[in-house]
Amino acid sequence: MYSHWSITGPVITREGESPKRRVNNLETREKLGLNQLPKPDSRTNEPLPESADAYQKIEMEKAKQDDGLADLSDLLGELKNMAIDMGTEIERFSFISLNYCTYIFSMSIPR
Repeated sequence: MYSHWSITGPVITREGESPKRRVNNLETREKLGLNQLPKPDSRTNEPLPESADAYQKIEMEKAKQDDGLADLSDLLGELKNMAIDMGTEIERFSFISLNYCTYIFSMSIPR
């Protein structure tokens, strides 16, 4: 007979706050974006924009280091070639000097 009726308790509000004012406050908060859904779990696999920026910075630093290492490798190659050239010149000079000394020595021996 009274099945469509439900028993509800008193509406609890702050002192001096009417239900209508509470509705207006909720609407205002929603307009200001303060009643947004909770943020998703921070353990998602999507990279954050700042981590993508950090990743780009790291990649730029790696590229700079690679360029520096390539320059160093080129310089070491040039130094190696210079050392080989110097060794060749020293050997040639030593051979000439040895031959000259042998010639001088042979000339100084009385016959």
